Amino acid sequence: MKNLSKYILGLASLGMVSCADWYTTHQLPEPGTAITTQEVFTYTLTDKDYDTISRNPAIIAYAHEIDNTDTTLVATDSIIYKALVRLGGTHCFESDEHAGYFLPIFLKENFLGASMPDNEGSTFKVTYNVFNQMPAYLKAFDNMKEYTLRAGDYAEFGSNNNWLTKEHITISNFSSLMADNFEDAQTNEKYIIWYNYNNAQQQECTILNKTESFEWEFFSIEDVELFVVGNDFYQSIDADYATKPATQLPIYLKSALPYAEADATYCVVYKNSAGWTAGRFTYDGAAWNMLTESKRKPTNFIMTDGQWVISPYYLAESFANNSQGDFTIQNVIMPAALSYVWNTSSSYGMKASAYVSSKNHTTESWLISPYISLLDAEDPVLIFDQASKFFSNFTEELSVWGSTDFAGDVTACQWTHIPFNQDADGNYIVPDGTDWTFYSTGNMSLAPFKGKTLTIAFKYTSSEQASATWEVKNVYVKEKE
Repeated sequence: MKNLSKYILGLASLGMVSCADWYTTHQLPEPGTAITTQEVFTYTLTDKDYDTISRNPAIIAYAHEIDNTDTTLVATDSIIYKALVRLGGTHCFESDEHAGYFLPIFLKENFLGASMPDNEGSTFKVTYNVFNQMPAYLKAFDNMKEYTLRAGDYAEFGSNNNWLTKEHITISNFSSLMADNFEDAQTNEKYIIWYNYNNAQQQECTILNKTESFEWEFFSIEDVELFVVGNDFYQSIDADYATKPATQLPIYLKSALPYAEADATYCVVYKNSAGWTAGRFTYDGAAWNMLTESKRKPTNFIMTDGQWVISPYYLAESFANNSQGDFTIQNVIMPAALSYVWNTSSSYGMKASAYVSSKNHTTESWLISPYISLLDAEDPVLIFDQASKFFSNFTEELSVWGSTDFAGDVTACQWTHIPFNQDADGNYIVPDGTDWTFYSTGNMSLAPFKGKTLTIAFKYTSSEQASATWEVKNVYVKEKE
């Protein structure tokens, strides 16, 4: 039998011990229907976490391992490692795939209690920043090399001094320099060339790219303003690279680009711990800000064979351990005789009933999910376990709904009915009401919500003629298998 002690104690303190018949008559399922009991942990990454992940030795080693085992890459590509390094600057994953590479190690090292072997099957809900779509040109600088003109190089440009002037800046002169010093450069390889300019009063640079025809060209990006961070910046922070580009570079850009127009956007090329990289910065007329074009995305990781792996679920909620998770409850109709309709149970999930003091009551109560992102979904489905008795017509009294504009009030948004599955004869696959057996709903299609952000709600209704008991557990939203 269920452990009712804490429920009865709590109700007695309110002078409502008569509610006990609600449990004994309506809420005592038969043995053998225990709920899934895995833990659910939650965490949102902080700015410091992204820096920590990008510098973590184990994660760095794993990134190199992935790069080395990808036979489509050449040794200098280091795609995953470069993305890891950029993470420390952008504080934003470039894809969910990268989050799946890096976060399991971070979680296991930093949340030892949650990562214990006895938490096998538990869920860790992690919210992180991920790019909607990272501009491809930001990756163009990842393997860029640099060269500073030496005293003898200036004469090759036709200069009699240790600096260049405008007439010396020609692709012919730079091509000769590159041919003499970097004849083995590969196609699409880029070099940033530093030189003294204008009576050696300032240092300037030019970015060169080797074309597919093996000629050198001045590198530019169509409709994009390029700005290369100078050595004076690194001297000002007493470091060889930008350690916190999102906060350090906006301050530098304010002085380096004093005449920038409001709403201007630049591709800023700078050095991080792995070498050259780039980010997008915009000026609002008062301050510079680093653009990430990202979204905050919650993703579930499941402890599997002692390791955290990305869950195949968009939503995973067992309702174990007397927890309603991130679900909320809104009572639209609830008489004074009731203090709640939906309630938690340590063994049977979320349960709803309006039978109190041997009487049925008219109610309408909603159990509402947190927001579920189906932006990347292909064929999403909802599946859960349910048990029920004492209903008059199951599908009319107990139902599931979806909304894409829910903002906190179930009466102030549009809801779309999510029907239960039917068998070959057209009968709904729902509990028959003869016992407390839990039935799986099977895959309930969420196709109308693909590409949207969804809220799911379990709607309980009752009347003076019939007050069902409805128990719901192990709720998952996932891709159809």
